[in-house]
Amino acid sequence: MLGLAFLILAECLYWLDQVLQSQTHLTKLICTTAILLSNGRQGSNRDAEVRSPLGKTSKLGAIIR
Repeated sequence: MLGLAFLILAECLYWLDQVLQSQTHLTKLICTTAILLSNGRQGSNRDAEVRSPLGKTSKLGAIIR
């Protein structure tokens, strides 16, 4: 019975990890799109910085990678 509980816990943690990783990719996509749209209005500024919802500041080149 205890083994089954650990198996279920492991599956839940794996699923949570997958969800968080997909949200990170989505955040990068949203930030990249926002930078590209703002650069289109303000001219070409490849060193533009953006603060993601996670509180990390990234350069445009780092986000695209």
